[in-house]
Amino acid sequence: MHVPLAIWVVVFATATLIAPVVVVALWFGARGSGRPIGRVLVAVAAFLFGWGGLAVALAASGVLRFAPDRFASLLVPLMFAVFVVGGSLAVRRARALDRLLALPRVQAGLILLQLGRAVGVVFLFLWAQHKLPALFAFPAGCGDLLVALTAPLGAYAAWHARRGGVIAWNVLGLLDYVGAVGIGIGASPTALRIFYTHPSTHLFGALPMSLFPTYLVACTAIIHISLLRHVLARADQRPGIEEAPTRVAHGAA
Repeated sequence: MHVPLAIWVVVFATATLIAPVVVVALWFGARGSGRPIGRVLVAVAAFLFGWGGLAVALAASGVLRFAPDRFASLLVPLMFAVFVVGGSLAVRRARALDRLLALPRVQAGLILLQLGRAVGVVFLFLWAQHKLPALFAFPAGCGDLLVALTAPLGAYAAWHARRGGVIAWNVLGLLDYVGAVGIGIGASPTALRIFYTHPSTHLFGALPMSLFPTYLVACTAIIHISLLRHVLARADQRPGIEEAPTRVAHGAA
């Protein structure tokens, strides 16, 4: 089914901008920290561009196309799961990058990156053209717009180290993805189909829409997971920090 040229441009532009925007967010947030970040920025950019290139190449080859009798059509949800889990673990093991993600200014910049979630409005346009089911388009499109519109609030909370606000915003973003990915897979013409809508979500098995599950959503989901991990870890460490002066005072007495 034909996807309008304008949507091709919007989706590819959004995907292309992810790597440079992430790099700028890391660089800006780490300024003045005294940490050498040149290699980290190069590695992050190389990884994101390489990952995006792989997602485009696989989709262009046709192996991601959905079909009820093709095991290969399960590659899209499989790629999404592998990239999210593997990417989150890779970020945690990359210590220099992981330390940068603990900085409030870096967190704020990465949250502002998700202003790009407004690209989800294309789901509503495709629904209006009878190319995506309402069951998917409305929760996914409106959810993405809500996350994008509230991103400045999440960034403000991160900048000022307001734990509750950062947690709430990231949970909102992940819940949006849980619903969108679940419905998208459930309405796809694969062995995993449980929603027999017309049309289906078959557009996500080919370019440009395949970039959502295989790159765009996976990238931003990793950001949500990594930020949540840091905020929750900081909260766990805080009581120990606060108790230290008390222990010292008792020792002095």
